[in-house]
Amino acid sequence: MWDSLIVSINDTHKLGLEDCLAVFGHVPITKAVKHVRLTEIDTQTSTFTLKFLHTETGQNIEKIIYFIDNDTGNDTRTATGIKQIFNKMFRIAAEKRKLSLIQIDTVEYPCTLVDLLILVGVALPPLCYLYRPALHAIFFFFLNPVGSTLEAWLDSDLVLRLIIVAEFLTHALETLIFVVPRLKYYRVPGEFVPEWLLLGLLEGYGPARRLDTKARTLGEGSVN
Repeated sequence: MWDSLIVSINDTHKLGLEDCLAVFGHVPITKAVKHVRLTEIDTQTSTFTLKFLHTETGQNIEKIIYFIDNDTGNDTRTATGIKQIFNKMFRIAAEKRKLSLIQIDTVEYPCTLVDLLILVGVALPPLCYLYRPALHAIFFFFLNPVGSTLEAWLDSDLVLRLIIVAEFLTHALETLIFVVPRLKYYRVPGEFVPEWLLLGLLEGYGPARRLDTKARTLGEGSVN
């Protein structure tokens, strides 16, 4: 009776089903848990069945889960009512796991003017350290006592090294505080994590902002 709905949910809500298995099915989600899928909806008992492969045992395991209390008046005799209950369970399960409803499985590279200016600013100290004429070329446009004083202060290997180290440490801290938690929250697959971390070391907070922007474009997602 619910075959088309089951197919739809399996196609579009793999993350939600995994969350439900963890939160409502009380199954720890480890690397051994694979291919979580919905196999049955039983409106008579107000349950649904999830099936998954446990690679450590090599067995396909079924878990029967009760629908949460239908306090919103959704009619479980209709596909629309069941969809609404699943949507609610997906949201609750994701919140309890402190994860987003959506997954970001791409890398968003810097493309705005602000992003590019930050990259230029990051590149200037190493450039000036390796090629000192670049430093003098920059201050050629600032022919005043303040500019001359600043140029003289920066014209030092020690000062430029300290700036480069401070820049790296600041971006590393921003990456740890802002980027890493978002990579987990938005369920970024492991193959994309190194690039996001590298961008964090280069830019600091920029990748965290792009992750949030990408999540807003993807939306929360619901059973359609």
